Amino acid sequence: MKLLITGANSFIGRHVALITGADELDVKNENWKNTDFTKYDAILHVAAIVHQKEEPEMQDLYKKVNTDLPVEIAQKSGVKNFIFMSTMAVYGENGELGKPCVITKQTPTNPKTMYAKTKLEAEKQLADLNINLAILRPPMVYGENAPGNSTRLEKLAKKLPVFPDYQNERSMVEVNKLAEIIKDIYDNKKSGIFFPQDDEYTSTSAWVKALSNNKIHLSKLLGKLVPLGKNLNVVKKIFGNLTYER
Repeated sequence: MKLLITGANSFIGRHVALITGADELDVKNENWKNTDFTKYDAILHVAAIVHQKEEPEMQDLYKKVNTDLPVEIAQKSGVKNFIFMSTMAVYGENGELGKPCVITKQTPTNPKTMYAKTKLEAEKQLADLNINLAILRPPMVYGENAPGNSTRLEKLAKKLPVFPDYQNERSMVEVNKLAEIIKDIYDNKKSGIFFPQDDEYTSTSAWVKALSNNKIHLSKLLGKLVPLGKNLNVVKKIFGNLTYER
């Protein structure tokens, strides 16, 4: 018996497969329904629509891929241990400037995007099934060749000569650490909601400095200007405090 990753060639899935020997299954078409699931004792579901434009005409696709697909796989596979990759975005937070923004198990969900809403709906429907369910809500996942926000920030860091020196705290998780957490959940058949994160919080300025190979200059003067944009979502998204509890 072994682990099956539904969603082939994903950034997270590849790292999990390396340390678990899991199989990966492409679920982009209906062929996955012909799979023999009897040799698997757990499924890690990572397939999703993410980092796409959230136009009204995309709503049905988001629902089909992010909600309906994992629920259908859980139902039709018959595999009783299901690990679902969700997102920190189910809390709808961009962060807060100048004051802590700490998410706990008691923090209510409040998704704002199609991606987050459809992920949360999948969580709810999966929880109604008779399976052993583990839900991971990771913050930004980083590592070599990471997709999405991590890559965009890295490209920006390598182009800019200067960046604000501003101290904030963000939860992040390195992809190999996330893979180890998933392996532990799989090995021990754990269930519940998990907040995977690095051992230490990260400041955006320090992160950008590292992405630039220490070439970018951090400006304290620019850092003093950051609070002027405290009500702007883009400023809160970049410089706000947003962490999971330890």
